[in-house]
Amino acid sequence: MTLARRLVPLLLLPLIAGMEALVWYALRAAMGMVMGDSILTGAPGLSGVFGSAALLQVIGAVAGGLLALLVGPWGVLPLAALGLAGALVLFAVLPFGYAWVVLVGAASLCYGALRPGLYGALAVELGRPREGLRQGAFLFAYAWVNAGALVAGVVGIWVLDGLGIRPLVLVLAALGFAAAVLSFVPGALRLADRGASVDAPVGPQRTLTSAALAVVGLVPFTLLSLGGEQVYGRVMDIGWLWLFQLNPLVVLVVAPALGLAAVGVQLGAARALPALYTAGVGMVLMALGFAVALAAGGSSALLAAGIALAAVGEVLAVPTLLSRILGDLPWRLVGLVAGLWFAVGVGVPWAFTTLSAVVPAVSGWAGALTWALVGLTAVVGIGALGAAGALQRAVYAGTEG
Repeated sequence: MTLARRLVPLLLLPLIAGMEALVWYALRAAMGMVMGDSILTGAPGLSGVFGSAALLQVIGAVAGGLLALLVGPWGVLPLAALGLAGALVLFAVLPFGYAWVVLVGAASLCYGALRPGLYGALAVELGRPREGLRQGAFLFAYAWVNAGALVAGVVGIWVLDGLGIRPLVLVLAALGFAAAVLSFVPGALRLADRGASVDAPVGPQRTLTSAALAVVGLVPFTLLSLGGEQVYGRVMDIGWLWLFQLNPLVVLVVAPALGLAAVGVQLGAARALPALYTAGVGMVLMALGFAVALAAGGSSALLAAGIALAAVGEVLAVPTLLSRILGDLPWRLVGLVAGLWFAVGVGVPWAFTTLSAVVPAVSGWAGALTWALVGLTAVVGIGALGAAGALQRAVYAGTEG
């Protein structure tokens, strides 16, 4: 596969990720505003609606991963994108009561299924031996998703105030259909390759290492989801709502710079720093940032510093580790593993919130559980730093990370 052939998914798939994120988060913002809840809180007042949406995203992520076993991630991606856009159109034209059912049901399922399709396609299309391109693409996608989330609230408020909920959803549907059309390109390119090999031989050692990293990597990913809720609860307590935008702003600065560096190293044929070094540093910074934010008390400065530090660690750890994990898996498995990863990320906070509603005493465990995840993330990060050199020599010799 030529370098020019790889540049298409390198540039296109992250753009699709950003467009779909803008659609989804603007939709969430509109739901929150229409139903009388702040768009920034995630939704305590909408526990039923958003609780169902979170569960259905989990189901969609797993279903998308299972479907990828049959049709590959490039087959899942356009189906999920079309499903999300179609659900938006139905929402805009159906009677209002039925419309919310369609919105929460079909749209949530399809957005969940987008993740294994999108990140699975990135892993396969930008796989070995161009690992610097793949790592850069994951970082670009991470930046685009955060850009979509950042812009979504503003766009949702502006269009909703000016036009109302149904015209807003039609605008989002048009954007969703545009993303769906673009999402057919990776599959079309794959068909045009006419039987070119999808999987490069990497051997069982690297595949098993990826499986082990996928399990261990759930620790920082779970901290990101569950710990994020704890930290943003502190933001609400002090009333500095602009801190909600600090995480995506930091990601938007750091992720593209790291992505350009990874691609530049690849194109320059230089050796990159092993991915596990980068991820290890990121996990340590994540743990430190969350520790500072959780211990900030009433100090808004410490809270902001902790959020910013955790965001830098997140960029270094999550997309880099996910790229490393998916890059050495057979193409039939990349979508499934990506789907399970995102199912855990969405499912853990949902499960904890649901359990807390049933057993109120559980809500008191949130702080202790988050601190335990902070400690485990630090341990995993230090372990990754310690093992990176040995793994580079024994497992990843001859690769860019």
